[in-house]
Amino acid sequence: MWDQGIDGFLPTLVTTAVENVGRSLSVISDFMTQQTTGAKILGVHLEGPFLNPQKRGAHPAEYLLPLTRAAVKQVLGNHAPTVKLMTLAPELDQTGEVIPYLKSLGITVSLGHSQATAAQAQQAFEQGATLVTHAFNAMPGLHHRQPGLLAAAIAHPQVRCGFIADGEHVAPLMLDILLRASRGNGLFSG
Repeated sequence: MWDQGIDGFLPTLVTTAVENVGRSLSVISDFMTQQTTGAKILGVHLEGPFLNPQKRGAHPAEYLLPLTRAAVKQVLGNHAPTVKLMTLAPELDQTGEVIPYLKSLGITVSLGHSQATAAQAQQAFEQGATLVTHAFNAMPGLHHRQPGLLAAAIAHPQVRCGFIADGEHVAPLMLDILLRASRGNGLFSG
């Protein structure tokens, strides 16, 4: 990756057993302290396990967890400093305390694998979520009467949308619409 111009990245851990997440975070954390050359691992992106079962995609249903502060603490264990980004479905947080808690740990919150309404997404943005994971995928599409998470993200000046720019996950025309609608708010592919 270094020879292709990438100097830092966040490896993504997908939903699995809590013990597996802990082992992976431990190994990555150890590697980060020893790494001296090449593209640097800046931290980890946890994509799950706090995802809406209806939009879980390839994430195994048996490892999805309720979005509670206690469950987040269990998943992070002693490795919260290693996690820099977490994708979650905000509609699963019944207390409204998880996003502020993650922000207090220095973890960037991204919304994804979600059925969130525009109002639920807006509330999550007000609590500190600033990203959307792979726009259009594993979330309701843009709809003129039910705008949903993606429309709320595009309209919010402080929220950035990630997307998978492989020509398969998002049709080029939809990507063009996303880019035009974002009016330079900032997008990233991933």
